[in-house]
Amino acid sequence: MPADGQPHVLVVDDDSVIRKLARALLETSGFMVSEAVDGAAALEHLEAGHRYDLMVLDVNMPRLGGDELLRLARDMPATTRLPVVMLTGSDSRETETELMRMGAADCIRKPIDPPRFVACIKAALRRAGGPPWPCSLSRSDPPIEG
Repeated sequence: MPADGQPHVLVVDDDSVIRKLARALLETSGFMVSEAVDGAAALEHLEAGHRYDLMVLDVNMPRLGGDELLRLARDMPATTRLPVVMLTGSDSRETETELMRMGAADCIRKPIDPPRFVACIKAALRRAGGPPWPCSLSRSDPPIEG
């Protein structure tokens, strides 16, 4: 975690609308956010030694999908325990189960539901030994399409 105490999250999605939404939600909640346009770009960040407290990965992306990046991250010493939350447009429970078996901390279905998204990120960080984030979420916020 950075010296200022803000957890650093890498958001990886080929859809710029989803990246911007995730960034806005996370920054509003006190996170530092970096972005990558696909799994290959994220892998370059990781291999260059950039450190994150959590990654949010879209499952289906060009060049390198989130599921493939998750496998690679689990094999890298620096990221073997890094919490990873997967974004998916699929409603397949089998896919979500397989991602969890591969080491994902959680799966979030698109469209992103803002309160659930932030709660999942905070919970994944708590489980990984991060700060005890308070949950002050409004249940009246509608899902945002993206």
